[in-house]
Amino acid sequence: WALAPHRIGDGFAPFSKQLRHVVCVRGVYNAALATGKVDWARKHDHYAGPLTRDALLAALDDKQRQLLGALETIDVNATIDWGGTPFTFALFTWEFVQHEAIHHG
Repeated sequence: WALAPHRIGDGFAPFSKQLRHVVCVRGVYNAALATGKVDWARKHDHYAGPLTRDALLAALDDKQRQLLGALETIDVNATIDWGGTPFTFALFTWEFVQHEAIHHG
């Protein structure tokens, strides 16, 4: 049977670009923990490096360190503005984990 349009092949980025996407989104989530607001307009500000294995691994490690640092001081009772909707910390982390699960399979 024929592949559905825009499935494997058309529409899927190379793995390196998928990793860059994860790095950028982790940057958005980390910034939201620090500022209390999700800002998707700045997603690509969180990584401008090359699409090489070493650079992407270093960027993933950096975002992980930033997340762990933020979790040390986060007020779990504060809300995070997600496009005008106040998210609890629990709901925000659920969204974060769901995004990661999609990309990690």
